[in-house]
Amino acid sequence: MFKGHLLKEVLEILDLNDFRSVVFRGCFDILTKKDDTLLIKVLGNIDSFSEEHANNLKIISNFLDAKSFAVSVRSNRNTLSDNVIYSRFGLPIMSLGSFNNIISNEWLPSIFAVRGKHVVRVDPDLIKKSRESMDLSLDELSEKVGISKKSLYEIENQRVDPSKETLDKLEGFFGIEFSRGCEIKVPNSFHRVEPKSDFQKRVYSKFSEIRMECSCLSSSPFEVVGRRKEVFLTSLSENEKEVNIKSRVLNNMSPLTDGVSVLISKGSGCQSVEGVPIIHDSEIDEIGNYKDFSCLVKERRFG
Repeated sequence: MFKGHLLKEVLEILDLNDFRSVVFRGCFDILTKKDDTLLIKVLGNIDSFSEEHANNLKIISNFLDAKSFAVSVRSNRNTLSDNVIYSRFGLPIMSLGSFNNIISNEWLPSIFAVRGKHVVRVDPDLIKKSRESMDLSLDELSEKVGISKKSLYEIENQRVDPSKETLDKLEGFFGIEFSRGCEIKVPNSFHRVEPKSDFQKRVYSKFSEIRMECSCLSSSPFEVVGRRKEVFLTSLSENEKEVNIKSRVLNNMSPLTDGVSVLISKGSGCQSVEGVPIIHDSEIDEIGNYKDFSCLVKERRFG
């Protein structure tokens, strides 16, 4: 399945479930929202997913409190299985079938691919209570189900997730379903992206100076993201033509995020375009603190 066709299928599933979506090119392909904000990367082959894109996606997810993942068809070795969650560079990856189940049926996966093996998220407390209700020690249960005492101990204490084979033995013995659906989460840890231009470095330095948590970005609709009381999605423009294009992109994003879109420009005399506040390059040095920046954005944003 080519990426264009897969992208169309993903958008159709979102539309059928009343999500509002916009399409981009870069570290994510779809920004969409219903109750939560989702950032989705669409890939024909998950092995084409770059670490740079993954890292930028994690940064944006963290600042926007969004859920991010990729939808794909296959890896270099295999076709992706439905109802299994894979991972690349710490980001969840799933098949189109799994994506449809999550979005359309509110189904949460329990099987995850870890280092080439499938493991299952379980309720360890229920396993322990079931064992204790039958007055079985770990040694006794180990003998009855053919699982080592060490493995049983680690499962009950949430140190490891069991394989599907191990879970089948436990569920077969107790006659109880122990698997549980788990919310797909992206790790909070990420490496900040270094500035790639003097302009980007200058804006990043100003955000840091006024005590905003911030990061540069690449392969993104905006080049710098900053957060203090609000999240600022900041695009940089070198000329008048870029101002109109980038303002339109930011304007399309605004209804789907809780962030404030801002454009810092070297080549425009306007104070706002497409509802996006414009700060001029010459004004950056005049911003002395966070309040100055926030007030300037609000002034340009609301006129």
